[in-house]
Amino acid sequence: MFLRSPLLAALALGCPGIAWGQPELLNLPIGDPARQHRTLGVALDTVLDTASGEAISAQRAAERLSDTRLILIAENHTAVEYHRVQLRVLQLLRESGRALTIGLEMFPADRQAVLDEWIAGGLTEAQFVEASDWYTVWGYNWGYYRE
Repeated sequence: MFLRSPLLAALALGCPGIAWGQPELLNLPIGDPARQHRTLGVALDTVLDTASGEAISAQRAAERLSDTRLILIAENHTAVEYHRVQLRVLQLLRESGRALTIGLEMFPADRQAVLDEWIAGGLTEAQFVEASDWYTVWGYNWGYYRE
């Protein structure tokens, strides 16, 4: 979800838990008080402007987020589709000229030096996974987060 922005990324592709035979599950409440009783249908690979209900391009969404200070991108830890959406949002924000600071819930602060060394090119990927103790502190397959 994007804070301070009337955008909703509808991520229906492969979302576990959605019962496709129950149409009411495909109409999600928007949530904020001004729009809490409105709904938008889920649309595959689509970013929806919740104020107008219209689909907008991913590039336009990135432009609209230009002054947003905090963007939260939720995911299902073991669903590759969510991770692909996260990556695409980050790419679009970067392409729009945004400076990015990325916080990861699974990466402990006491492993920051390992992350810094890897980003600087001082560790191979395998060395990073081992030195960060990835599989002990997080446990989910590195492949989900690699990109």
